[in-house]
Amino acid sequence: MAKNYVSQLGEWVASQPATQKAKNLTAFLAVRDDVRDALNAAYSVKTVWAHLYESKRIDIKYDAFLGYVHRYLQKSGQQSESSDSQQSGAAGAGAGFRGKPAGPASRSEPRKLSVDMPGFVFNPIPNKDELL
Repeated sequence: MAKNYVSQLGEWVASQPATQKAKNLTAFLAVRDDVRDALNAAYSVKTVWAHLYESKRIDIKYDAFLGYVHRYLQKSGQQSESSDSQQSGAAGAGAGFRGKPAGPASRSEPRKLSVDMPGFVFNPIPNKDELL
């Protein structure tokens, strides 16, 4: 009897040698909960990586580790932080800067000086009458 495609594919994948990227991802996913707990306890990513690397729990270079943290922890962490901040009000405001600053940032008008001083004022929007 012929095997279905999914079982054939599974056997083929199992027979392939594991790549370094797959090994690194597996190692990171194994310590993901510990990393999340350490980051929530306000340890820096570099400190967490250094401890895991020295204790031989992972054999991942820092750049790859940082990429995994951004990909697998911070995206899901932002969603949970946003739901937590909605529930707790302003308590989540000090969680860190992620994204654009709040407030009106209009680029259509140049900033005006608070004191009228003679001199050059850069206007990023050119006046076509002055150009010709």
